Amino acid sequence: MQLQHSTMIQPNEKGFLINNIAKVHNNNGEKIRTGIPITPQVAPSGLWSTPSDLAVITIEIQNALRGKGNKVISSNVARKVTDIVTLMGPRGWGYGWQRGVGWGNQEWFFHDGSNTGVGGDVLGNMKNGSGIVILANGDKPNRFPLMSYVKNRVFSLLNWNLPKKKSEMKVPENLAKAISGVYTEFLLGYTRIGMNTIFQENNVLYINSPVLKQDIGIEKNKMFYLGDNTFMVDNYPNLIQFDVNKNNELTGMTIFKEQENLKKLMIPIEKLRTAETKLYEAFHNNDYTKALAIYRQLKKEYPAFNFENALNNLGYQFEAKSQSEIALQIFNLNVQEFPMSSNVYDSRGEAYFNKKDYQLSKKDYQKVLELDSGNRNATEMLVKINNLIKQ
Repeated sequence: MQLQHSTMIQPNEKGFLINNIAKVHNNNGEKIRTGIPITPQVAPSGLWSTPSDLAVITIEIQNALRGKGNKVISSNVARKVTDIVTLMGPRGWGYGWQRGVGWGNQEWFFHDGSNTGVGGDVLGNMKNGSGIVILANGDKPNRFPLMSYVKNRVFSLLNWNLPKKKSEMKVPENLAKAISGVYTEFLLGYTRIGMNTIFQENNVLYINSPVLKQDIGIEKNKMFYLGDNTFMVDNYPNLIQFDVNKNNELTGMTIFKEQENLKKLMIPIEKLRTAETKLYEAFHNNDYTKALAIYRQLKKEYPAFNFENALNNLGYQFEAKSQSEIALQIFNLNVQEFPMSSNVYDSRGEAYFNKKDYQLSKKDYQKVLELDSGNRNATEMLVKINNLIKQ
């Protein structure tokens, strides 16, 4: 395929092309060590390439899917590697490629990924030649806003956003009431980056999705009712059926792919609404005093739950939404609840640092080292803070 800028040779091996390499950076935009990582797991992580070379592979697969213009990859192989094998996740997976994104209400084969200080996306349309390949030499989460901006602009400028074709029905009020609320992230199963929230606005149901906001910059997505408790969602390729009992109580949901002979993915209510979603809902919808009372009650209901980790994640979610005051309140609560954990001081120290409250940040990172003398991040942050204070 004449890929002149791709290799599985690693930087410490003879034959590696060392010139013209984008160096890897951490989430603060600083170069990581030499900037050139060496990956021992060559098969999943050892490919060095460029967006142009990856686009050549993507176009070849697209041509093979159409049965026209393909030179190396056969139509049979192209179909085999992009056909959905499972809805695990609930991302649709082929043999390597994902089929779990429906950006612009179209079908794509897709893969994302990251190594230390670098990451990217490969996106190819299943039916036409549309596609995007984007690589970024920055760590999570600082590369995501730029990548989502680029993808969103491309979709907008090239008119790739298509309307949902099916006519929608009016959502029964009792169904809208039963399914409104906060859920674990069920669209793609990326539970670490936030919650899904379903809400009603002007008699229309929407879902707020941290996944879609991260990937294409669109957080608020319309839900189209098809009847039988089933919905389509903008920019999402699967159908979602909500399971509601005779008392109008949500018991779970079923995610399935239309016109695909696949086993449906059934998710019970206890995996959709957890102590963590209830905690998020408490701090999102109430003032701090009420939220704190709900937190105390949840601790009684879920005695084995890891509230330290949940509060930490919750603080970062509000920080990501630029709600720094509520984030700091949550980090403070975590310090009060778990004063012997170095991680709670690390997180609050980061929050103070972002607010440019360097003295309080310094105090927290000093506490981190008091509890964990080998903590490298705290050592590096203290050096940075002391330099800023001197300025």
